[in-house]
Amino acid sequence: MKATTKKVAFMVFFFAPMPTEMPPHKKTTAYWDAQARWQQIWLEHNHYHREVLAFLAGKVAPGWRVLDIGAGNGILSLPLQRLGCQVTALEPSSGMRALLLGECRRVQTAPEKIDPRRWEEVPAGDLRDFDLLLACNSLQLTLCGFQAALAKMFASGPRHVCVVTEMGFPEISLRRDDDAYQLSQSRYFLADSSYAYHHLQEAWEHLAHRLGRLPTAREKGEIREKLVQKHNRFWLPGTSRVGIFWWTKQRKNRGIKCS
Repeated sequence: MKATTKKVAFMVFFFAPMPTEMPPHKKTTAYWDAQARWQQIWLEHNHYHREVLAFLAGKVAPGWRVLDIGAGNGILSLPLQRLGCQVTALEPSSGMRALLLGECRRVQTAPEKIDPRRWEEVPAGDLRDFDLLLACNSLQLTLCGFQAALAKMFASGPRHVCVVTEMGFPEISLRRDDDAYQLSQSRYFLADSSYAYHHLQEAWEHLAHRLGRLPTAREKGEIREKLVQKHNRFWLPGTSRVGIFWWTKQRKNRGIKCS
C-alpha cells in the first residue's frame, strides 16, 4: 500500500531529527532513570503521542495481546489496556517504571504485566502468540542497535508490528526484504516536542544530562537563545517529524522445507 503523508501547517522553533545511532550513555538504564524527572515534565506539557494513540485506537481490538517495548510511563500501554487489550509493558528503567506505577494509580488502570527486562534479554519463547509488538522511539536505545532490534520483532512472529520513530528519514529503511510481512500502512506527522522548565538551572541540568557532561558556555548560550518565557516557565520549543509504520503478517502457504 502506498504510504500517505499528512500535511500540517506549523512554525518550527527548534527541530533536529533523531540520529540513526544514539550515544552509548543514552542506551543505559541509568540514563533513563535520571531522565524520568524531565520525561514526566515533558509529557505533561505537550501532546506528542496524541496522533499515535488515535492511530492505534483504530487498529487494535479488545482481547489483543500487546507487547509495548520501552513503555516508559505507560503513555501507550495504559490507553491500550483501557481499550481491552492485554498489554505487557516492557520497561527496564526503574525510574520509568516508577512513573508507570504512578500513572497506574492516577488513572486506576494497570497493564496485564510490567516486565523489567531489556528487549535484548527477552527470549523468543516469551514472545509467542502476541497480536501486536509495539515500539515507540525505543529500538534505537537497544544495545544491539535499531535494525537488529527491528529484525527480532519480525522474527518473533506476531500478527502485527508497529514502529513509531523519528529516526533518520529517509536514511534508515524500514521495509522488509522478505514477504512474511507487508508494510500495510505508514504515516508521517509533526509532533510538538517542547520542554518546559521551572527555572534556568533546571534547563542547564537537563542539558548536562543529555550531553553526558557539563555543557560549555557556548552550548548554554545556544539553548538560552531558544528558550521562551511564558506561563511562569522557560519553554524550549520543538517540533519532531514522526513516522508510524504498521506491518501485517501475511497468510500464505509458504510450503514445507525438509532438512
